[in-house]
Amino acid sequence: MRGLRKDKVNEDAEILREIYNDAWSDTWGNIPLTQDEVKSLLKALKPILRPEQYVLAEVAGEPAAIALVIPNMFDISGDLGGAPSPLGWLKLASRVMSHDFRSARVVLLGVRKKYLGTALRAMLPALIIDELMKRGHVLPYRSIELGWVLETHEGLRKLIERISPTPYKRHRMYEKLLVE
Repeated sequence: MRGLRKDKVNEDAEILREIYNDAWSDTWGNIPLTQDEVKSLLKALKPILRPEQYVLAEVAGEPAAIALVIPNMFDISGDLGGAPSPLGWLKLASRVMSHDFRSARVVLLGVRKKYLGTALRAMLPALIIDELMKRGHVLPYRSIELGWVLETHEGLRKLIERISPTPYKRHRMYEKLLVE
């Protein structure tokens, strides 16, 4: 397990993209991440991204699973209103620099498809979540949300339910053909 390498951010971002796209390629409604999207995401997140928020699990030296945790910007901007004053922008910058967040969300989590049907498929997400919990002394969050887990991903759902037994939100997606 390792975090983001500051000297190899672009390489780590590409690993994240490859694993995420591979892991989610057969999921209904998934749109693969492009290199440009990942570069843009990285640029936007640079002020709030810390090495501890990126977890890469390797198997035999090969990247196998990934997670990316993003802080909840509302924690530091909620009291500033929709159009902050110049003083509000200074407050926001100060809060970003001090990393004064209370909560975060796992926005990307994936395991390479080649591990489907193996014990590693179940173990890697558990190990990543365990690693995030171990990093709790470094990360300032009081809560981390694990969301957007498909109901068909029963193993991951059960793992999350063991950690936090009460889902507080449920989203549904439906498909309807508009033209035949």
